[in-house]
Amino acid sequence: GGGGGGGGGTAMRILGGVISAISEAAAQYNPEPPPPRTHYSNIEANESEEVRQFRRLFAQLAGDDMEVSATELMNILNKVVTRHPDLKTDGFGIDTCRSMVAVMDSDTTGKLGFQEFKYLWNNIKKWQA
Repeated sequence: GGGGGGGGGTAMRILGGVISAISEAAAQYNPEPPPPRTHYSNIEANESEEVRQFRRLFAQLAGDDMEVSATELMNILNKVVTRHPDLKTDGFGIDTCRSMVAVMDSDTTGKLGFQEFKYLWNNIKKWQA
């Protein structure tokens, strides 16, 4: 027995903020249908380098279905956090990530698509600021 290591306080605080922000946003949130495939090249042309890298990272981690489960989300967030020492968190646990997926999952697949994930990430960054 015994509960696993401590920590997680910062992540939970951030998550609390993220979830309340997202819940408010979700209350007024009407997801747009995904644009047709041809439209993506235009979007990508206007994307910043950061977003392009982010999309590549997402594609690698999400695999063919281009969606991430809670476990994949946890791996992604913890990878990203280690690359951004300015982010004030000691990492994300699986329960935290399950909560985030549940809140963000507008199409109720149990996974996050790229737009859902990007929206979540932008919220996390805001809460870190």
